[in-house]
Amino acid sequence: MYLYTFLLYSQYLIIDLTIIKMKLTILYKQSMMAIIKFLLLLLIILSSSCMSSFFMDTFVYPKWIGYLFCLGILLVSSSYSIIKNSSVSIKISRIELMVIIFTVILQILIYSFDVLLIVTSCVCLYYFFKVFINDISQEKMDMFLIFASFFPIYLATIQFCKSFQTINGTYDNPAGLSFSMILTIISLSNLITKSSTKRYVTLLYMLLIIICASVVFICNSRAGLLSIFVVIYIFFVKKYRKTVPLVFCGLVLFATFYYKTESSKGRWFIYSTSLSMLDTPRHICFGYGHDGFRKYYMICQAINLKGKSLEVRQRADNIRHPLNEFLLLLINYGGLFVLLLVLGLVVLSINASFDRAHLAFFSALLIFSFVSYPFRYPITWVALAWYTASLDYKFSKTIYIPMPIAIVTFLFSGVFICLYTVKNVKLHIRWASAYNNSLLGRYEKAEKEYSYLSQKLYNIPEFIYNYASFLEKRNKPNEALLLINNCYFIDYQTQMLKGSLFLDIKKYNIAFQHFKLAHEMCPNRFAPLYEMYIILGKVSAKGVQSKLGKLIIKKTIKIPSYEINEIKRKINKELNIINYEKNQ
Repeated sequence: MYLYTFLLYSQYLIIDLTIIKMKLTILYKQSMMAIIKFLLLLLIILSSSCMSSFFMDTFVYPKWIGYLFCLGILLVSSSYSIIKNSSVSIKISRIELMVIIFTVILQILIYSFDVLLIVTSCVCLYYFFKVFINDISQEKMDMFLIFASFFPIYLATIQFCKSFQTINGTYDNPAGLSFSMILTIISLSNLITKSSTKRYVTLLYMLLIIICASVVFICNSRAGLLSIFVVIYIFFVKKYRKTVPLVFCGLVLFATFYYKTESSKGRWFIYSTSLSMLDTPRHICFGYGHDGFRKYYMICQAINLKGKSLEVRQRADNIRHPLNEFLLLLINYGGLFVLLLVLGLVVLSINASFDRAHLAFFSALLIFSFVSYPFRYPITWVALAWYTASLDYKFSKTIYIPMPIAIVTFLFSGVFICLYTVKNVKLHIRWASAYNNSLLGRYEKAEKEYSYLSQKLYNIPEFIYNYASFLEKRNKPNEALLLINNCYFIDYQTQMLKGSLFLDIKKYNIAFQHFKLAHEMCPNRFAPLYEMYIILGKVSAKGVQSKLGKLIIKKTIKIPSYEINEIKRKINKELNIINYEKNQ
């Protein structure tokens, strides 16, 4: 009797303990998912809104640091959330898997660690979305993207009210702000079209769409305005669906030839100059290599500008991007790489079924990629990882990955990304500190920091240029020349610096050639001509100097500035003195 009662109570106790264990497991999973969702929200906010004056780059670099660090923590946290599972399931198609693996292999063959890190981080985020696709819905991602847009909208509004010349919000360029606004408009439109949305919530979403569209309008972004048209067409236009594309084509032609005409002409010149770089079969097939555009474009621009009209020469500027992502890939990595990439994307699109949100995103991304540089910003990679992972692919099947492999993948990737980010943050903060010390006149302290950083950041051309400029101020032209010669790209700024350094060591002929090349790269600039004018005076070529001085005085000013007025005033004064001496 007592034994029977004991066994019965023991059985009840075991059942109760099992229930408690199940509740604790559910609570653990819910709490971990809450942490993961918070980290994902933080990642999206930092990817679009992070700015910091602790770095040399106030706008873009802090976003990448915030994105990578949050991604590392997110991957580590994800490894803990799947410990209780025996395996992790991923629904993926063979074609999808092949394209991802092939893309990573191509990046490894190209070998640029920075590019490889960006692509790998996007693949890790894609893998994360695939694992947690049942816990993170499209509606949640829409809300996250909407929350992330509040601060850029607020900052853009302040800039507009204070009559800033350029409205860029938390970005370095209006294109970045416009694309982030388009992502928000897509999310809001997707939420509006849900049948369960209440009327007052729908009105709020519509108000936010108007605000975001207004931000795009004050940014003066043609790609943004065209993308808004496409998004509205995809989500809301039901009648006249055959007529609207014709209207869209008309808008494209208007934006290209009549709206911001000077900008369009300058853009076409950049495109034609970029295509002229593909002058040999080797360059057409394999490109110039990583950062090949930055290495050789300005030389090509200087050659192409010879014999051009004054109108064309006035538009030339120091260019670092061809304003077309596909053209950049073509020049850097060649036609074969672009062809394989496009084929992979076509195969993926054929084997995927697009809903309105996905179609709107990829359409907007395509528009911006043709006329801007959306992949410069981490928010683009976050959105790309999500919209690619959440697509429904044909012939997809569920793959079960053993729990230890999934944990090791998440944990190792997350720890590596976090450590790499922390290391880079320390170096870039120290670089900014060295630069600020040089501005404040603390030259010895700055020189020690620059000397230390030169062993760590030797592969960053911006650092090499900055360090060489500092050495020029310290009257160490020979050291600066040794350093700037390691800077692999040739542009207007490097030529001006080299000219100044050769001028300091009295090698006037070489200095003159560098200033001449800088002038040929950007004929609308006055500084190279003025430096050439000074050199002609030093070598006693008074006749040629006088002719150049008259040319500078008559030269058309593109953007008025105090420096240009001073140059013209000084030359005018010197020419008047020379004329007075001749008359005497």
